[in-house]
Amino acid sequence: EYLTRRREKPSQKLYGVDPRFYKRVVKGGFTHPTNGFFGIKLALELCKCVRLYGFVRNWNGYMTYHYHDDYVPRRSQANRDGVEYPMIVKLLEQHKRRLFYMHPCIADSTCEDCPRGAECVHK
Repeated sequence: EYLTRRREKPSQKLYGVDPRFYKRVVKGGFTHPTNGFFGIKLALELCKCVRLYGFVRNWNGYMTYHYHDDYVPRRSQANRDGVEYPMIVKLLEQHKRRLFYMHPCIADSTCEDCPRGAECVHK
């Protein structure tokens, strides 16, 4: 696919992912990580401190899915995001001194499922 895209759009910047990095990202059973999850893992490898915005589990009705457009995800994307969320919470626990969730929590009305560092908007 890389070569096809390179031929079709030679001036477009394309970057490959090292297969070893990909294997580290999907380790643990997450076979279809989002670009955002890749970004979190890459940032954890490159940065001393990572602040997450977005990655909201129950976004519908509160905000747009993407910050830059009004795209509404397909059911399969919403399901994938549901699988991704606990993995992000796990990363937050594993990297308590380096990874911070900066987005207001809208997980539920009791704020019991808000990730560490989130400000509950229901209180």
